[in-house]
Amino acid sequence: MSVEVHGGVAAGFEGVADAFASNFADRGDTAASCAIYVGGNRVVDLWAGATAEGPWTADTRTAVFSVSKGVATICLLMAVQEGHLQLDASVVSVWPEFGAQGKAGTTIRQVLAHRPGCWRPRWT
Repeated sequence: MSVEVHGGVAAGFEGVADAFASNFADRGDTAASCAIYVGGNRVVDLWAGATAEGPWTADTRTAVFSVSKGVATICLLMAVQEGHLQLDASVVSVWPEFGAQGKAGTTIRQVLAHRPGCWRPRWT
């Protein structure tokens, strides 16, 4: 699929533009945008494609879904680094209600590793 990519990249970030374009040509993406800041400076600002609602523009809004997991993990690990949080502390030490239904022993480390074992299907 040939899609016109709009925007631009700073010198040295041309590979990002190439990878972005290949998402359409090789992977079947239909609409996307990408903005990257380094040291407070925007070095990548790209958008392309369209949805059922119309063309994707520089101002198109979208939900970020799982992208926030990485940001949340970085914030938690910074809190660990600064001594404000312990990975092997129980989750209930910072979120008391989490301990309901037998989850009191779950550690922050287990949650970050997606290993708390507390998922149960709705039908049980």
